[in-house]
Amino acid sequence: MNIMSQTPFFSVIIPAYNAEHYLKECIDSVLKQTFKNFELIVINDGSTDSTELICQNYKVLSTQFQYYSQENQGQLIARMEGLKIAIGKYVLWLDSDDYWDSKLLETMYKYILCYQSDLIIFRYNIVNENGNFKEINPCAHSILYHYGSNKEFIQEIIKGFSGVIFCKCMKRVIAEAVDVKKIKDIKYGEDILHSLYVAKKCNKIISVPEALYYNRLNTFSVCQTPTLKQIYDSTSASDAICEFLKKENFAVDLLGMQVTHWWMNVLGLTTKNLNKNHMQLSNVLIKIRDSKSTVILNDLLWHTKLPLLKKIAFLIFKNKKMGLFIMLLAIYHNKSSKRTIDNAITPFLCLNFINDEISVSASVKSSDSIIYFYFYEYSLHFCITI
Repeated sequence: MNIMSQTPFFSVIIPAYNAEHYLKECIDSVLKQTFKNFELIVINDGSTDSTELICQNYKVLSTQFQYYSQENQGQLIARMEGLKIAIGKYVLWLDSDDYWDSKLLETMYKYILCYQSDLIIFRYNIVNENGNFKEINPCAHSILYHYGSNKEFIQEIIKGFSGVIFCKCMKRVIAEAVDVKKIKDIKYGEDILHSLYVAKKCNKIISVPEALYYNRLNTFSVCQTPTLKQIYDSTSASDAICEFLKKENFAVDLLGMQVTHWWMNVLGLTTKNLNKNHMQLSNVLIKIRDSKSTVILNDLLWHTKLPLLKKIAFLIFKNKKMGLFIMLLAIYHNKSSKRTIDNAITPFLCLNFINDEISVSASVKSSDSIIYFYFYEYSLHFCITI
C-alpha cells in the first residue's frame, strides 16, 4: 500500500536556508525512519546555494517529500509556512543542519499511544565538527516525567530548560493555535517565546529520556555569526516574555529570573560585537535602554543573583553611559593580558563618549587605574557598598 494513501500521523517540517552542506544527511535521516506514516515538508527560505537542486532531486525520489520555496523571511516564518501545509496529527521541526536517529518517530508514536500527550519533550545530542557528541537533557528531570500543569512547564522554560523548539513533538492543532504575529520579526530568541505560547495551549505534557535528535554545531550557520540585530532581537523577545509572564500572573521572582537571563545575554552579545563600529554598537544599546526588560531589571536589580560587577555594568548602561559600558566590557573581555587590556582601551582614550560627561585623560596610562576610577566613581554615585 502507498504510504501516502493514508493521512500521515506525523508532519516533519524542515526550514532550510543555504543548507547545502548538511541538507542531504538531514533529509535522509527522516526518510530512513522505522515508522513510515509521515510526510516531510521542506521550506526553502530564499537560499542562494544548491539547496533548491538538492530538494528537487528528492521530489522525484520520494512520495513522502514535499518542497516549497519562499523569499527569505527567517526560520520562524519558514516553520509556520510548513505548518500551513501540514496535515499530520502531530508535528515536529527539524533544523536543516541536524539529523535524527532512525527510531525517533517510532519512539514518539509509542509514547503518544500510551499517554495521549499534547506535547512531548525529548533529549538531544550536540555534535561537534569531529563527529563527537554530548547528550543534553532539555528538561529538569532525568526520567519519564508528567508535568502537573502547563504552568509548571512554563516555569521550567524560564529557568533555562526546554526553550528550543527542535526537541519537541506536539499536536498540530496546538501548533496552529499559536499566534506568531507578535514574534514574526524576531530572529533571535523566538524559540523560547514560541515554546511559551505552545505550553499555554497544552494540558498533557511529558518529558522522555531518549536522546534521538542530533544537533550539529554548524560553523556555516548564520546563527553562529554575531550581529548587532541579535542584541535588539533578544531584548524584543525578553520584553514579550515579560509581558506573557505578567499577563499569566506569574510570581515576580520569575520575572526577575527572566530579566537576569536577558542581561547576561546582552552582555554576551555586546562582547561578541566589540569588533563592530562602536558608534553603531552604542546606538543599538541606547535603543534597548528604555525597553520593558530594562525597566523591570532596574526595579528588581538588588533582588537578583547577578554578580556585583554585572549589576554595576547594568547601572552604567541604564544611565546611558554607553561609551564607558563598551569600554569596560572590552577591558573585561581582554583581561587575560595587560597588553591586550591596554590595546582594548586605546580606541577609547580619545573618545568623547556619547551622552557621557566623562573624558579620559591621555596621561592615564594604567588600565587598572581607569577601571578603578570608574568603578569607584559609580560605586559612590549609586551608594554601593563594596
